[in-house]
Amino acid sequence: MISNYLDQYWKVQEKLGNYAPDLSDEFSLEIDGYEEKLSIDTYFSKLYVPRPEEIFEKTIEEEAPRLGRILCVCGEIGSGKTSAIEYACRSLKKNRSDLQIVKLDIKKLSDQLFGTHLPEANKTHEPDSIGAFEYAFRLLLRSCISQYLLYTAEENYGFSTWALAGPPDESENFDPLLLMCFKHLHDKVARFVDFSSNKRIKRIQILREYFRVNKTEFTEYEEKIESLKRTPHMIHYFLSSHPNFNKVFLVIDNVDRIPIQYHASVLTVCRDIRMAVAKGCAIVIGIRYENIRERGIPGADRFFEILSPDAQSYRGLLLPRVTKEHMQKVLDKRDKYAREFVERYHIKKGGKHRDEDNIVVTEYHKHIVSEFVDNKVHALANNSYLTLLLVYTHFLKEIWHRLDQGITNIGMLGKQDGHLQTLFYLWLQKSGAKVGIHMHNIIEYRYDDDATDVNEIASVQHLLLTCTYNITKELESKKLVEAYPKWNEISRRMIMLGFTYSNIHAALYEFLTPIGDPPGVLRFIHKEFTHTEINNISKDDTFELELTPRGIELVTSILDKVGFIWRIAQRSEEVNIPSGEEFYDFKGLERAYHVYEFTKLLAKKHLLFLSVIYDKQESIYHDNWLRIYRKRFGVNSSLQVERILSSAAKYFAHLFSKSNLKEAPNGSINPFYALLDIYQRILGEVERGSKFMDIRIDDRLKEYDSLFFKQMP
Repeated sequence: MISNYLDQYWKVQEKLGNYAPDLSDEFSLEIDGYEEKLSIDTYFSKLYVPRPEEIFEKTIEEEAPRLGRILCVCGEIGSGKTSAIEYACRSLKKNRSDLQIVKLDIKKLSDQLFGTHLPEANKTHEPDSIGAFEYAFRLLLRSCISQYLLYTAEENYGFSTWALAGPPDESENFDPLLLMCFKHLHDKVARFVDFSSNKRIKRIQILREYFRVNKTEFTEYEEKIESLKRTPHMIHYFLSSHPNFNKVFLVIDNVDRIPIQYHASVLTVCRDIRMAVAKGCAIVIGIRYENIRERGIPGADRFFEILSPDAQSYRGLLLPRVTKEHMQKVLDKRDKYAREFVERYHIKKGGKHRDEDNIVVTEYHKHIVSEFVDNKVHALANNSYLTLLLVYTHFLKEIWHRLDQGITNIGMLGKQDGHLQTLFYLWLQKSGAKVGIHMHNIIEYRYDDDATDVNEIASVQHLLLTCTYNITKELESKKLVEAYPKWNEISRRMIMLGFTYSNIHAALYEFLTPIGDPPGVLRFIHKEFTHTEINNISKDDTFELELTPRGIELVTSILDKVGFIWRIAQRSEEVNIPSGEEFYDFKGLERAYHVYEFTKLLAKKHLLFLSVIYDKQESIYHDNWLRIYRKRFGVNSSLQVERILSSAAKYFAHLFSKSNLKEAPNGSINPFYALLDIYQRILGEVERGSKFMDIRIDDRLKEYDSLFFKQMP
């Protein structure tokens, strides 16, 4: 049984992983009756890790108030935009007493924008919904600004007299047209009030005295003023009546919680405010990465421009991608806080935890973080801190379960045998969807010697991803500003292999996430689609796509991992793994045997596929057909089977004392290198036109099989 210490430690980590500063200013952290309040101050001092290498938060703090225009903080969903902005705002509040900070959280206000729960509103969009959204957003913004700046009856009274006092003089610097909407009310009240003074401040004083006596009349004017009041009016009034402030700092966060097609409307409304208020208002917006494109300024990779009306007016800061060093700092800080919390719990309860428990936690954390760094889990999480923390806490729970059941121990978590890495990928395939990382089974494990249809032999999902990856590399090599593959080119190349468009389209549908959800493996550029709209995409559509960081990592690194292959091998009816048996139930040589059996099957399957497409590909590309296939559907021109066999050979190298293929075949040769050698020889024959049925691949493998695994069934 695992100790209470380990159980409590995991519970704290789980609760910490579910907290974000935009949820509340205070968070209750409780285990087994012991409770502490985690304030937002504690969060930023104990848990938050700013990005010192890019001084990103410092850039927001310094640039945003200075610009006097719109600054967009851009990043993927869950990438930490809100935390970075809040971190900068807290520093500004401490150091800049001349700024009035006004914060609007769109996530918390979404019901008022859509009149319903946002995910439901995302399902359908009426043709006029963008115009309706812009109108609703203006009203909402106006209401929120009013609550921040005109929060008392006295402030409202002051605003009314300010609005009716007529055009500005030298004491107030704003466009006289700003108050044109109040002119008819000003002219009306001028019949009863002496406005002979040229000083606006004097006219305001006269109005105040008049309305204090004529309260009923003021109420009538106030109702009409309220209907005409706009955000720029309130900002100008606030600055003129509060001389200790020289700028309103407007923060609009969590814009990425609304569908992407509404983002331009948010920017348009903010543009109107900026134009009306000029340098009196600085605006910072936390917005989706999909809304930006690189400006191409040499040496200024972080600056982007927004795709919306008057794009040149909007400056943007791209949130730095999560680095492995930063990920480690985040996880280490949370580990330290969790252990300190459990320590305080034991002191409060009058107990004492065992020293060995602390050692176990330290060792487990060290090994898991090391594995996360090596395997770029931050990329798998698509640079989402929320996803990253979920992965950490849930995988930690899996390790705790294995410890509790006696399945694993600390010694097994070291680097030897790649045990922890394998456990991680086995767990990720089984439970990844629960933490936001869906690991698609994109290696087809069913096999039929007589198959002649590529749709039944090869994985359309795998080839769709590698096709997208390679078109991207081709465009990048041409040094284009935007190297995004078009859907019609992807589908054309896939159809040329013999896949039906319906199968290609089904694979696309599988890889895309619905509007409002974090991106998965693929995403469209500058546009989002409902599932209904995705269903209507034709093979000739020119929408642009890109692989997300997760997609790139999946294509280039994960598909050849032994842990990934093992899970698929389990599902293959042709590989004799007893039902219910797991990777850790077998000894090293048994593991190698089962992986070998599956990769042998995969090699046969791929050779069959290439022999089926030979006639068509050779007639188009002649002797270059396999080279072109490698370039379009391999990874760095290496085929999937080659990558898997090379990876498995290294993974199991400790089991085989020799791996030099020039030596005579015997039981000490690494079987995966031997299989790779045979595969590549036969590949040459297929390249020259040999038919699969004439290759007799099983006979050529038998002489090796009996040598490598003599004691295996």
